Amino acid sequence: PCILLTVLAPKLFRFGREHSAELRSYFLLPTAVIAVLSIAVGSLGYLVLPALLGWLLPKYVLAAAPAGILMLGEVCFAIAMVPETLIVALDRGLQSVLLRIFIIAGGTSSSWWVLTHGYGLSAVAGCMCAAQASGALLLGLLAAHVLKVPCFHYLAAAFAPVLYVLAVLAGISAVVPASWSGWEAVLARLLICGVALTPLAALPLWFLGVRLAGMDRIIGHLQRSEVE
Repeated sequence: PCILLTVLAPKLFRFGREHSAELRSYFLLPTAVIAVLSIAVGSLGYLVLPALLGWLLPKYVLAAAPAGILMLGEVCFAIAMVPETLIVALDRGLQSVLLRIFIIAGGTSSSWWVLTHGYGLSAVAGCMCAAQASGALLLGLLAAHVLKVPCFHYLAAAFAPVLYVLAVLAGISAVVPASWSGWEAVLARLLICGVALTPLAALPLWFLGVRLAGMDRIIGHLQRSEVE
């Protein structure tokens, strides 16, 4: 996501608040691509991390659960990159800073509360993940409002891949029992996850010039949403 944003940022800052119509074309599609790439990498890391810690750092294997939750939180942080950059490009940097302060304060205070009540590190990681998700939500809705893009279209572009992958991870937990350990279980989970993530690969491949059946309709819908 950072590499993609590095490519996009010079283009975004060519415009100002007077050219918000030109900036719409850099909103939904890049957000959807970053969401797909981030959740794909995050979900694979979530599945592999416990085995890697058990192999490389067995003393820290208990940290696998909170680390996996934080990895999903980083997915939400990546999703917020494009909306936040657009907000700054539209000369609304102060609003972005205030939102970030609010998000950090909320995540810190909720983490402190769960720690003082003895809920453990996984609960703390959940609080931080929720804070990052709320950041992606609030920043995206603000950018959609400023750019006059329907908020539902942003929610679909940003969070539909995330919800899909969370459902995949829940299905993997049901199919592959937690009692099944070892690299065979990890490989089975990765195989199921890879097959389930295959439909999401169509969007990044479209940007690389590989036009799969049905993608033109989805891309056209996103582009029409930006024009409306």
